[in-house]
Amino acid sequence: SSFKTARTNAHALEWLETTFPSYKVRGFELKKSDTNAREGALHLDCCLFVAARGHALFHPGGLKSARDVAWIRARFGDKLFEIDAQEMFDMHSNLISINPDTLVVGKGFDRVRNQLLSWGYRVEEVPFRETSKMGGLLRCTTLPLRRSLSR
Repeated sequence: SSFKTARTNAHALEWLETTFPSYKVRGFELKKSDTNAREGALHLDCCLFVAARGHALFHPGGLKSARDVAWIRARFGDKLFEIDAQEMFDMHSNLISINPDTLVVGKGFDRVRNQLLSWGYRVEEVPFRETSKMGGLLRCTTLPLRRSLSR
């Protein structure tokens, strides 16, 4: 709560647990910095993206706890692709999932695009560089009108 960049808190986790009682909710504490954007993650989707088929993009430096980093690495195993601090800063894990097989990435996210293609996803690229300068990217500029949750 002492950081301007802090968005989610324990009350939000409690709300999620109450609203979705059949789901297991897991909270992650993010590294934060009000002075250096490369040293902290604004939101979880800045350092973690989970695709519908169980693959994940991850920047371990975005999480505060080594135990949480180890949990993510164990959870996703060989379906995990790690991005570096610059890629996190440029929002390479902030993607849109159109359907389980199609993902939208920012133009120039070459390593991420190539990894997704190697996993068998269809990848659409869009030029979103100007949007990322405002501290947001693909997921931040969309608002699903209806989303179905699969268990």
